[in-house]
Amino acid sequence: MLRRLIVPVTVATVLVLAQLAYALVGGVGLVAHHDPVAVAAVAQENTAVAARAVGNSTPSGAPTTSDPGTPTDLVEPTDEGQVFTCGRAIGSETDHPTNAAGATLLGSNPETYCPVTAGTPISQDFGTKSSTSPYGHSGMDFNGNSGDPIFAASEGLVVYSTYNEGGYGNLIGIQRPDGVLFWYAHLTKRLVDTGAWITAGQKIGTMGNSGASDGSHLHFEVAVGKGREGRYGVPTDPRDLLFGKPTGTHIGWATSPPKWSCDHYGGC
Repeated sequence: MLRRLIVPVTVATVLVLAQLAYALVGGVGLVAHHDPVAVAAVAQENTAVAARAVGNSTPSGAPTTSDPGTPTDLVEPTDEGQVFTCGRAIGSETDHPTNAAGATLLGSNPETYCPVTAGTPISQDFGTKSSTSPYGHSGMDFNGNSGDPIFAASEGLVVYSTYNEGGYGNLIGIQRPDGVLFWYAHLTKRLVDTGAWITAGQKIGTMGNSGASDGSHLHFEVAVGKGREGRYGVPTDPRDLLFGKPTGTHIGWATSPPKWSCDHYGGC
């Protein structure tokens, strides 16, 4: 199966560097689904500038590791509302409301949403090994139906929105002001264009089976730093960003990539 962030920064000078990087962005390509050195689209180097500006800045108390494992994801119902999911149980409806587009709020600092509709199951986790991902799966796969809505997990600039010949099919890449990159692959439709500013929880596309895929799903990647040609970042565990590490804390913060990802993709 082909199913394939550095923490939010509050220092004003770092944010200025990130925004200057955005002003220079002209688009970005992504490597092939299997081969991280096979670049499918050539673009300017500037999309990684923001990531480099904050790549070594970690606030006190921030999580710093991202090792695959079995999450403790059972959440008991409360009187405040039903337990619902973003691939796993996350809490009450009161604590995690949906917006007008149907996206489920996971955390507010920074504002972070589930990239799929509540109840969509996770079919392959980050770091799992298979014949098609011998080093480890570079993202998290959500299995759903073709046409299901896909939402922006975080705000940011669209640095890539085109059909990717390297295996990702219809692909959208969004870079947050702190440099973290979010990749949404195998879409049926792309509803945003390169250069657009996206708000967290905005509908950006629909789930599909495009590219090197054997069934309708979203391949969701979170990437940080300078890996993959210095443009596309080093994949890190999306679970940490979506659900927090420890679970329920630091939601929206990207953790450092695990050793296998650094070794395979470089740039750590």
